[in-house]
Amino acid sequence: MLNYLDVYPLMLPARYNDRVACYTVVYITSNWEFRNQGIPLDIWESKRTAIEAALDITIIRMKYGKGKSHILLGGATGSGKSVLLKLLLMQALHKGAEASIADFKGGVDFPPVWHKKCRMCFDEQELLAILAELVRELHHRKKLFASAGLPNIDQYNAETGADLRRLIFACDEVAEVLDRTGLSKERKELVNQIESRLATIARLGRAFGIHLILATQRPDANLISGQIRNNLNCRLCSMMGQFFRDTCLIKKYLNNELE
Repeated sequence: MLNYLDVYPLMLPARYNDRVACYTVVYITSNWEFRNQGIPLDIWESKRTAIEAALDITIIRMKYGKGKSHILLGGATGSGKSVLLKLLLMQALHKGAEASIADFKGGVDFPPVWHKKCRMCFDEQELLAILAELVRELHHRKKLFASAGLPNIDQYNAETGADLRRLIFACDEVAEVLDRTGLSKERKELVNQIESRLATIARLGRAFGIHLILATQRPDANLISGQIRNNLNCRLCSMMGQFFRDTCLIKKYLNNELE
């Protein structure tokens, strides 16, 4: 990861502490919003109950899920949805991916470093152009993989020595993009084209290394079509304004416990 001077930031290598089960990596740079902080696992576990009680939350463990190709993030304003989105993108960029970000708040939630590291878009026409480019790249990779007789990006890179990078499209409030309420006929047609390209990437993108991370306050079926929603197989839900909206994410009806 190059910093704003196009040089690698100073970095202490990952080290394993023999006394406690903890890996720590420290980046000596102030360019990103977040710092990597290592916490010894035994200290974390000993304080976990106290943290849950103080914050009134339940902490769960997340581990890598093979085959999870796209992500849907749901959460009300102030629930940490945008922070989680940026953390996921930071990790992807650190691993060599390329990211395009649609933010219809003018990019105010993304400091200047994001504008240097990622491709940003702020209007529907630019968004459609980015999605069309990703779909063209998807079909190009499909031909490459077919000619090589290989099923996915990992095997293609390993067998051919190519260095195709994973491509990520992230949208910080996708429901605002797909909401057709009150739109003119021309604007509805534009939204239809955007939705069609999102659906294509959602259906076919995983094997070709093209992924979606869609965040929204309103993950309901009236706004996010089944073709898109059914292929967002990693779903993370934080605090929501109304429980019926959660069901699009978790598909569990626990009315008795939540009333």
